[in-house]
Amino acid sequence: MTQGKLIDRRQFVKTVGVGGAAANLPTFFGTRTVRAAKTTRMVVGEAPFISKGPNMIALEKGYYKKMGLDVELKFFFDGALMVAPLLAGELDLASLTVSAGFFNAVARGGDLAMFLDGGTESRRDRSYVVTVVSQKLFDQGVRSAKDLKQVTDLPVHISDKGSINHYAIDHSYMAAGVDPRKLQIDFGLAQPKAMQLMMKGGVNVSNFGYHFGFFLEKAKRGRIIDTAADTAPGAIISCSAYSKRRMADSGREAYVRFAMAFLQGVKEFNAAAGTRPPPADILDILSKLTVFKGDKGKGVIKAIQPHWAWTVPDAKPNKETIRKMHDHWVDYRGYVSKPASIDDVVDVSIAEEAARRLKVENPF
Repeated sequence: MTQGKLIDRRQFVKTVGVGGAAANLPTFFGTRTVRAAKTTRMVVGEAPFISKGPNMIALEKGYYKKMGLDVELKFFFDGALMVAPLLAGELDLASLTVSAGFFNAVARGGDLAMFLDGGTESRRDRSYVVTVVSQKLFDQGVRSAKDLKQVTDLPVHISDKGSINHYAIDHSYMAAGVDPRKLQIDFGLAQPKAMQLMMKGGVNVSNFGYHFGFFLEKAKRGRIIDTAADTAPGAIISCSAYSKRRMADSGREAYVRFAMAFLQGVKEFNAAAGTRPPPADILDILSKLTVFKGDKGKGVIKAIQPHWAWTVPDAKPNKETIRKMHDHWVDYRGYVSKPASIDDVVDVSIAEEAARRLKVENPF
C-alpha cells in the first residue's frame, strides 16, 4: 500500500487477502498444521492500546483458534507489570517494551527473549510516540525538536524511567544538540495526568502516545513537535516475549502457530490504519479491546488514523535497533547493571518459520 494513499473497501479486501474478509469460512490446513492442531491454551499479557491491534484482530477473528490455540488476553497498563508473571509462568508470552527494566530483568537471570514486533517507529505517518510541548512554548517558537535547546531550563515530565517514552524524549533533545542527562526529568506522572496538567499549563514538555497529543492539539493546549520516527527512527514500542523455560514446557510449535495468526493480524491492522473510513469490523475490535470504548472511542480511533502505530509486516524484531536501545540504557544512561547478549534475548526464527509456513499452508 502506497504511503498516505487511501483505499476503498474492495481494495482493502484485496490488500489483506480473501481469508481476512471471510474469516467465518472453513479453513483447510496443510498436513503439518493438522498434525499440530491439538488445542493449546495460551495466556498472553497485553496492553489495551491501539498499537496492540494485530493481536486483538487475530483473537477476535478466530485466527488463533484456527491455528489450534485457545488464547486468553490479560491486560496490563504497563509492560513492566508483565515481567514478573511471565517469569513465574503465569503468562505464556507478553508484550514487553525494550526498556531498561527488561534488560535489568535479564541481568538478574530472567530467561526472556523477544520474538515478535509489537510496533516500530519506522514510518512517520504511522508514528505513535510523540514529543509534545505546551501551546505557550509552541507560540514562543518551540516548533521542532531542534528548538528544544531554547528551553533546557524547564523540567521534562515522563511517565516511566527507562521506557520507550524516555528513550524518545532523550533523542528529541539529542536532535537539538542537548545532552538529556543534564536536564531535570521528573518521572512517575502517568500520561493521562501529564496531559491534564499540560491542559492547565502545569507541564511544559513531555512524550506521549499519539492520542494524548491529539487531545492537546484539539484543545489548543499543546502541540506535537516531533515523532519518534523523526528523531529515533526504528525505535521499537514493544515486542512479544517469552520465557525460555515456559516455551520448553509448552513446546515451540505453539509459539510458531501463534506467530502465524499474529502475522495475519498484522496484515489487516496495517491495511486498516490506512483505509478511511476503517473497516467496521476492525473498528469494532479496537473499540472493544482498547481503552477507546463505545461510539466516542470509535470517534477517537478514526480521528487519530493513521497514527495507530506500524508493525513491521514480517513481525521480526529488529536486532540492530534493540541493540541501540540496549546500549542507550547500558552505556549512555547507565541504568542497566549488566549488558545482555542481543543474540540471547532476540529470537527471529519463530517469525521466519511462521512466514514460511503461511505461504505453504495458507490457513487464512
